[in-house]
Amino acid sequence: MVSFHSLLLVWAATAVVWAAPSKAKEKPELVARQSFTLTTTQTGTNNGYYYNFWTDGGASVACTLGPGGQFSVTWSGNT
Repeated sequence: MVSFHSLLLVWAATAVVWAAPSKAKEKPELVARQSFTLTTTQTGTNNGYYYNFWTDGGASVACTLGPGGQFSVTWSGNT
Protein backbone atom coordinates (compact mmCIF):
# COMPACT_ATOMS: atom_id res chain seq x y z
CA MET A 1 0.00 0.00 0.00
CA VAL A 2 1.23 3.49 -0.84
CA SER A 3 1.71 5.68 2.17
CA PHE A 4 0.47 9.25 2.45
CA HIS A 5 4.08 10.36 2.96
CA SER A 6 5.13 8.86 -0.40
CA LEU A 7 2.26 10.54 -2.24
CA LEU A 8 3.11 13.88 -0.62
CA LEU A 9 6.74 13.51 -1.67
CA VAL A 10 5.76 12.76 -5.31
CA TRP A 11 3.35 15.71 -5.36
CA ALA A 12 6.01 18.09 -3.97
CA ALA A 13 8.60 16.94 -6.54
CA THR A 14 6.09 17.42 -9.37
CA ALA A 15 5.21 20.91 -8.15
CA VAL A 16 8.90 21.87 -8.11
CA VAL A 17 9.38 20.67 -11.69
CA TRP A 18 6.34 22.63 -12.91
CA ALA A 19 7.51 25.77 -11.11
CA ALA A 20 11.05 25.62 -12.55
CA PRO A 21 11.81 28.37 -15.08
CA SER A 22 11.73 27.33 -18.71
CA LYS A 23 13.26 29.00 -21.75
CA ALA A 24 10.48 27.52 -23.88
CA LYS A 25 8.06 30.15 -22.55
CA GLU A 26 10.27 33.13 -23.46
CA LYS A 27 8.98 35.23 -26.31
CA PRO A 28 11.18 35.14 -29.42
CA GLU A 29 12.86 38.37 -30.42
CA LEU A 30 11.35 39.93 -33.54
CA VAL A 31 13.87 40.81 -36.19
CA ALA A 32 13.04 43.52 -38.72
CA ARG A 33 13.07 42.34 -42.31
CA GLN A 34 15.48 44.04 -44.68
CA SER A 35 14.17 46.34 -47.42
CA PHE A 36 13.10 44.69 -50.64
CA THR A 37 11.82 45.84 -54.03
CA LEU A 38 8.62 44.87 -55.84
CA THR A 39 8.49 45.00 -59.64
CA THR A 40 5.52 42.70 -60.30
CA THR A 41 1.95 42.65 -58.97
CA GLN A 42 2.07 41.31 -55.40
CA THR A 43 0.15 41.39 -52.11
CA GLY A 44 1.52 40.57 -48.68
CA THR A 45 2.91 41.95 -45.42
CA ASN A 46 6.24 43.53 -44.58
CA ASN A 47 7.16 44.00 -40.90
CA GLY A 48 3.47 43.88 -39.97
CA TYR A 49 2.35 46.31 -42.68
CA TYR A 50 -0.04 45.10 -45.38
CA TYR A 51 0.80 46.01 -48.99
CA ASN A 52 -0.90 45.56 -52.36
CA PHE A 53 1.30 46.50 -55.32
CA TRP A 54 -0.20 46.46 -58.81
CA THR A 55 1.23 47.19 -62.24
CA ASP A 56 -0.21 46.69 -65.72
CA GLY A 57 3.27 46.34 -67.22
CA GLY A 58 2.88 49.47 -69.37
CA ALA A 59 5.85 51.23 -67.77
CA SER A 60 8.87 50.33 -65.67
CA VAL A 61 7.94 50.67 -61.99
CA ALA A 62 9.53 49.57 -58.73
CA CYS A 63 8.34 49.92 -55.14
CA THR A 64 10.89 49.47 -52.36
CA LEU A 65 9.47 48.56 -48.94
CA GLY A 66 11.55 49.49 -45.91
CA PRO A 67 11.31 49.33 -42.11
CA GLY A 68 8.53 51.04 -40.17
CA GLY A 69 6.17 51.29 -43.15
CA GLN A 70 8.59 53.41 -45.19
CA PHE A 71 8.48 52.98 -48.97
CA SER A 72 9.68 54.60 -52.18
CA VAL A 73 8.40 54.30 -55.73
CA THR A 74 10.23 54.93 -59.00
CA TRP A 75 8.88 54.66 -62.50
CA SER A 76 9.77 55.51 -66.08
CA GLY A 77 8.13 55.04 -69.42
CA ASN A 78 4.44 55.86 -70.01
CA THR A 79 3.34 59.06 -68.28
